[in-house]
Amino acid sequence: MTATKERHPAPTSATGQPLRPPPPTWSQRLRENRWLSFYTTPLLIALFLVAWKIYVEVTDLSRFVLPPPEAVFASFAEQITDPFVWRTHVWTTFYEVMMGLALAIVLGVGLGLMIGKSPLFDRVSRPFIVATQVVPKVALVPLFILWLGFGPSSKVVIAALLAFFPLLINTSFGVRSVPRSMHDLMTTLKASRWERFWKADLPYTMPFILAGMELAVV
Repeated sequence: MTATKERHPAPTSATGQPLRPPPPTWSQRLRENRWLSFYTTPLLIALFLVAWKIYVEVTDLSRFVLPPPEAVFASFAEQITDPFVWRTHVWTTFYEVMMGLALAIVLGVGLGLMIGKSPLFDRVSRPFIVATQVVPKVALVPLFILWLGFGPSSKVVIAALLAFFPLLINTSFGVRSVPRSMHDLMTTLKASRWERFWKADLPYTMPFILAGMELAVV
């Protein structure tokens, strides 16, 4: 004897016809529309540009303070089509950003590994590290310019200082997150310090380092 699955009859009306669910309201259809953002985004941008243009014309504000939208677009088109901008300004900015990020990776990851592995070094260096983050970066910019000049060196140092802290915190937290069982396994296998770092600490810390790089590159 096999068990049969009990079926519940569909709800019916007084006339015996099956009841249909009520049609969705316009707000429900609007929420379930997957193309909604494709409609609203251009509309909001157009409304913003129209409001911008009306405000500039009505208030008679100086074009130097707030230029109209068409002037901004014309200047933008002129900039992106000028080879000098790409060869000089864009390349200079890219170079300074990449060099600052590379310097921050070397210092942040290196110190993060040392802090994560040595509680003594953590206690000694923490006041200085916190001080670099508490001091406003705007106050340090004139000093770096005076010390390093107006060239790329001062900008590289400023970029490295901004990207340093996320890398340091994430790396040190990743080193401390290595499971104790992995350390015990390395001890059982009589692994050297380099083997502990290369086969245990670094693989477990790498996701934290990459997350710190994602925050630092901004």
